Amino acid sequence: MVIPRRSVPWPALGAALLVLIALLTTSGDLGTGSASPPASQLPTAWVDVVLILAGGGALVSLIGDGRGRRGWLSVGLFGALTALAALSVAWSVAPDQSWQEAGRDVAYLGAFLLAVALARRSRADSRAALLALTLAALALCAWALLVKALDLNLYGQPSYGRLLATFAYWNATGLTGALALPGSVWIASRRGGSILARGLGAAGITLAATVVVLSLSRSALAAALLGVVVTALVLRTRRRAVAVLLLGLLGGLPVWIDALSTRALAADSRGSIYGGSAHLQRGGAELLFGLVLLAAVGLVAALAGGLSRWLDVHPQPASRRRLADRMLALALLAVPVLIALWLLTNARGPFGEISHLWHRLTSANSGPVGDQAARLTSVTNSRAAYWRQALSVGEHHLLAGTGVGTFFPAHLRYATARLSLPGQDEHHAHSYVFDTFASLGLIGIALMLALLGGWLAETVAGLRRPGPAAAPDEFDARLALLGLVAAFGVSSGLDWTWFYPGVTLPALMAAGWLAGIGTTVAGPTAAVLPLRRRPGLILAGTLIGALTLAAAWMSFAPTRADRSIQASVNAQIAAAAASAAHRPERAVALELAALGDARAAVSQDPLSVTALARLAAVDGALGDGAGERAELLRATQIQPENPQPWILWGGYLLCRGDFFPAREPLFRATLLDLTDSQSQLQMLAAAQTDQRPSQFCAGAA
Repeated sequence: MVIPRRSVPWPALGAALLVLIALLTTSGDLGTGSASPPASQLPTAWVDVVLILAGGGALVSLIGDGRGRRGWLSVGLFGALTALAALSVAWSVAPDQSWQEAGRDVAYLGAFLLAVALARRSRADSRAALLALTLAALALCAWALLVKALDLNLYGQPSYGRLLATFAYWNATGLTGALALPGSVWIASRRGGSILARGLGAAGITLAATVVVLSLSRSALAAALLGVVVTALVLRTRRRAVAVLLLGLLGGLPVWIDALSTRALAADSRGSIYGGSAHLQRGGAELLFGLVLLAAVGLVAALAGGLSRWLDVHPQPASRRRLADRMLALALLAVPVLIALWLLTNARGPFGEISHLWHRLTSANSGPVGDQAARLTSVTNSRAAYWRQALSVGEHHLLAGTGVGTFFPAHLRYATARLSLPGQDEHHAHSYVFDTFASLGLIGIALMLALLGGWLAETVAGLRRPGPAAAPDEFDARLALLGLVAAFGVSSGLDWTWFYPGVTLPALMAAGWLAGIGTTVAGPTAAVLPLRRRPGLILAGTLIGALTLAAAWMSFAPTRADRSIQASVNAQIAAAAASAAHRPERAVALELAALGDARAAVSQDPLSVTALARLAAVDGALGDGAGERAELLRATQIQPENPQPWILWGGYLLCRGDFFPAREPLFRATLLDLTDSQSQLQMLAAAQTDQRPSQFCAGAA
């Protein structure tokens, strides 16, 4: 069946919006605790606001909709989990971070609500939804490979051999390819539609698989395998799906071999956290890689189009179809048999090899794997260290956790060494499951499992009863959407890709669509009363609108505070320059502006240690010692379980010669941060020996 012509622009528009969001929100870190937020924080905050407002409108639409109740269970449980995240600000060890993460969770809930509402009003056209999500993912895949082929100085790509665009993080980039694969397989294996579209779908398989492989991301590889294999096997066109999948993968094989075996393409150069060559020249090899990829994609598209045309003209008899099914079943059965044979013939023996692999998989001291292609076949990883720390945090805060988004600094209290190399991120537990246990405790885990179960129940019910108007092509589209969600679920269980809106929103939209699509009713729907005759809906809409505006305003408050902090820093720098230029009036005006911006930051985010530290710094520069002491002490009262305010308070006392009073906050900081922090230990040693360390107190009076 061909998608109606009038619906064709909508998938393109939806894909364009998703690509725009991905390009605007390239970072998965909100920059909490930094006076200089990342460039992506402001557009990310605006995207969150838009999603929250759209979610509020969608919720009003759902309440006034008479198309059934399916989807409400998932919406309610998602809302309960989000509400728990928002409430966790009250007991969080870093409430400013929980505030920011709760805002992001509310935005994600808004995206889910929007998808449910759109599914209810879509007339069961999951094909358009899948096409939009697939086009967006393929566009991001093409952009990632273009950055690589042209050696563009974006996202840190020249420093690494692995793909980084669009998110400056290889696992998120690889996940983009994994999300594109189920839809590409569906497009390429459809019996209807144009031959060109099916050929391009197969080319999309090559493109997406290349992104997965060249990202060298094992979590993305696992996600892609589950998403695409399950999709290909459950589609009603599974024989065609397997054929085009194999064709797309074979077409990408020469590209992968060329990219992974050419040192100029695969090696890291100076500037990466793994070191690398200082003067690695890539230009010619990168351009050749692009040409090889372009040729492979074109060849796969031509061959897949020809294969589709031949299968359309020559329908296979039932005997051949049964033979193909048997061969496919035998191929699947051969996988565990080969694994068993390998274990039996291994020198360690089957149980010894399993024990060895399990030790390498769960060892917390395995260290970094490196950036070579061999990492794809290695089970050695650093995840166990993160997960064990998350378990330690959750075990000590069993019921409700330490507050959403607080793995850092909460895990510092239980870690004796840093979890990451310098330059890497340790703000998250690298698993949504473990992060939820650490931040929201058993209550969060219970709600998460309930949400998963409720969503699966509604999704399966919708798949079982697609409605009399649903064509086989529509049913297959729903299965492909399920494969997309499954791929994202695997990645979120193994990494922190949940915090990247560019890859999370497509999965949330697909999940919301599947939860809501089962409500579609064939034939005429129940009559809906005019709005003036529904006072309950008017009241509910007014209340939801007010709550939505409040949530959007509060979600943007930390960003406003960060901008005020940066404005205060800039004003103080300008004041110093004016003072050096002998312009005292200008310097005083700028100092007062810096004070106003610092006070505004504290007003906008009163839970922020960074805002209080900025205000204290301005007070100190203006000679208000009492105000400086008060703000630093207030920070320790707001976040007593965070080592940062204690270090600031202890350092302030130390640099002013109050050695004995400085010992208590600095010792408290060492109890809250067991990692090998040399500066922290040096400050404590200085306080204990009544010394004023010049390296920490250069600017102190």
